[in-house]
Amino acid sequence: MLLTPATRTATALPVAGRVLGWVAVAASVGVVTAKLVPLDRLALPVAVVGTLAVAAQVRAARDAALDARRTWACLAGATALWVLALLGAASGWSAPLVWGWLRGAALVVTLAAVLLARGARRGVRGWAMLLLDGSAVGLAAFVVFWIVLRSSPASTGDWDGVHPALLWLPGDLVAASLVTGLGVRAGAGVRVPSVLVVVAAVGTAASDAAWVLTGYPGSGTGGWVAVLVLLAAAGRVGGPLWRAEPEGSRPVGPGRLSQVLCAPAVALALVARHDVVTVGATAVLLAALALQIGVVHRQNLALWAAVALQARRLDDLLADSRDALLQVAPDGRVEFASEAVRDLLGVSPRELVGGRLAERAHPDDDTLDGAGETFAPLLEHRTDSVVVRARLQHVDGTWRHTESVVSLRDGGATPGLTISLRDTTVQERMAAEVRRQARTDSLTGVTSRAAFLALVDERLAAGPAVVLFVDLDGFKSVNDTAGHAVGDRLLRDVAAALERAAGPDDVVARLGGDEFAVLGAGGTAAAGLELAAAVLRSLRLAGRERDPRAAGTDASIGVAVGAGGSAESLLGDADLAMYAAKAAGGARAVAFEPRMRTEVVERSRLVTALDTALGTGTGLALHVQPIVDLTDRNWVGFEALVRWEAPGGHRTPRDFLSVAEETGQIVPLGRWVLGQALGWLAGCGDRVAGVSVNVAGRQLADPAFPASVVEALEDSGVDPARLTLEVTEQTAIDDMTRTGARLQSLRALGVHVSLDDFGTGFSSLGYLAQLPVDELKIDRRFVAGLGVRAEDDALVRAVLRLAADLGLAVVAEGVETAEQARALAALGCRRAQGFHLQRPVPAASLGFPPARGAASPDPAAPVPRREAAQAQAAGG
Repeated sequence: MLLTPATRTATALPVAGRVLGWVAVAASVGVVTAKLVPLDRLALPVAVVGTLAVAAQVRAARDAALDARRTWACLAGATALWVLALLGAASGWSAPLVWGWLRGAALVVTLAAVLLARGARRGVRGWAMLLLDGSAVGLAAFVVFWIVLRSSPASTGDWDGVHPALLWLPGDLVAASLVTGLGVRAGAGVRVPSVLVVVAAVGTAASDAAWVLTGYPGSGTGGWVAVLVLLAAAGRVGGPLWRAEPEGSRPVGPGRLSQVLCAPAVALALVARHDVVTVGATAVLLAALALQIGVVHRQNLALWAAVALQARRLDDLLADSRDALLQVAPDGRVEFASEAVRDLLGVSPRELVGGRLAERAHPDDDTLDGAGETFAPLLEHRTDSVVVRARLQHVDGTWRHTESVVSLRDGGATPGLTISLRDTTVQERMAAEVRRQARTDSLTGVTSRAAFLALVDERLAAGPAVVLFVDLDGFKSVNDTAGHAVGDRLLRDVAAALERAAGPDDVVARLGGDEFAVLGAGGTAAAGLELAAAVLRSLRLAGRERDPRAAGTDASIGVAVGAGGSAESLLGDADLAMYAAKAAGGARAVAFEPRMRTEVVERSRLVTALDTALGTGTGLALHVQPIVDLTDRNWVGFEALVRWEAPGGHRTPRDFLSVAEETGQIVPLGRWVLGQALGWLAGCGDRVAGVSVNVAGRQLADPAFPASVVEALEDSGVDPARLTLEVTEQTAIDDMTRTGARLQSLRALGVHVSLDDFGTGFSSLGYLAQLPVDELKIDRRFVAGLGVRAEDDALVRAVLRLAADLGLAVVAEGVETAEQARALAALGCRRAQGFHLQRPVPAASLGFPPARGAASPDPAAPVPRREAAQAQAAGG
């Protein structure tokens, strides 16, 4: 339960103890002085105690700040004058000097100390109220003592019998009232010296009154000496005397002393013997009281108006605030609730008051009644507030997430808690959605890459894990031909197919793009391959019902098994296995083998060496293969090919061209081949024959490609009509808009465009109509079947007829036998190239093309099969 905090009384106890201690010492000295020291022997104790008091106040003035220094200096001066007056009274000095000049000067300097005090600086209204209060006190005391004096033996009944102390008693009471008013408004840090001065001022008035009442001066000696002791004690404590609150922080009304004295004074004046002084003083006193009552009434009205205004503002703030404010008792009961709880919990503030929030809190969350370790720093005053997050039950039965700032009421002065309660249900739902999105892929709904890697790390820490890396085959073509909407739909269908193929303990994730991964429940390669087979079967059905263009999806899958290590490393192994599956033709699964890492290292070395070769030109060589006219056996053109003598030995085009395509090195390599081929063509003797240069997809994707072709033509001086750019059918249709625009800009200059490997891709009359093509190259696979497979004969015949109808030239690739050459000639194909007609040779060794009509190899001459195979592998 909530502990009751300490109140301000505990803070005030040390102050009261110190004051009472000094008062006890002063009272003891005063009693001893009154009993043992008559007035004519008062000089010695007054001189000793007075000297100590003045010395203490002078030291306090020296050590204090500037504003307090003036106050202490004035008090030291007033004390010194008061000591002189007492010494004069004890030594028999004249009454006017003692009770007139010296006592009057002491009172004036005392008032100066009050005016110069730091806490006394206030406006006219504040001073007016303090002076009015002091005047009422003085007048009340004057009336009482005047009536008593007139009735006492010490009075002669006329003005000659007026006691000299009575002349100063009202001034004493006014000064005491002012000092008391400042003292009660002083802060706790200056309470001790201010209270001691207040007691001293009241003691002075009491001592004077005692002299008046008894008619014996010795009755006041003890009090006067006690006053000096209190002034000495105040000087010894030192520091600032008064540090009042800012003006206007509380209303300034009549003091309690005036309330205590005025009523008996008026009552006594009514029953006593009347004279001019009594009637006049009482009338002035009543006027002062009436003025006080009027001022206080106005202040009360202003105060009530201010309180009402603040209350309305507070009500408006509470009504407009979306946060619910509550005050809870130490036993957990709600004592106050703002209107906002109606929206938060569905109950009115009246229904909530008297109940306990703990009854509405979720059993798994912290309560808001002050119990538990959460509140320990607050209850032990180690912090001003604590933040508590808990779920509270709405009246409809749902749970609302809340965030509360809990603090002690009134800073701990009032037992209980103040709670600012905020509904964070929407924020919690948003945060949960953000966490869900971080764990799942936004497009497919399966696990995200980051969450998948974390799960794999957990599985590896517990034992062996098997991971499948799934990469879709031909997905880019679906995106390009059917559109991204169909591609996205296919990705969602693929994710669903993977989840159907996976077991209940398997985890499916999308890594990005068309790459997926599966964390299998089994921990062996056999289990992984079995799961991969199920994935392939399921993928072939993905998208069939939604869109025929996305049906029959295949994928290349890499399977890797590991124990320990990291998820990134295991996924990297599966990635290597996936590339091996893709290199083997795709639509299959391959398990990871350690040699694959070696191949990656070797591939990295190849990339580095190729970078060096491209930078220096060392090892690269241009080869050319003639394109022959089958009717007269003349060379009518050449295809430019690149060969590479790497530092570790000869590298075939198959070894490095695919790597260059993947890494982007094909762009500078293609630029090098183009420049070398045009330079060689410009230096040869034939001004008619042209050269064909292969262009890869990466080159066409480069925005600078058309400019680089123009630059090479200008540098070589070759006629653009003698240059043919060969693009594969697949490269041409990957991005027909971009490919067509860039090729058309070059074709407008006279450059020819050839569609390589025609018939192996998505052959379509629509594509041919959209692409700026001048020539078709029949793929070697169809040429190899001539005279062997009737369907190949039909396909070649169809291509030749199609080209004739569209006005396109045709070149047959891969002619390896005389039979193929004669068959092509018989079908009407005029141009061909292949190992049977001419092997690729270094351009430098060829020098220049032979003259037209020169002998060419006999088309019927046999070519060894091994050499033919080598030529096909070399790209001839």
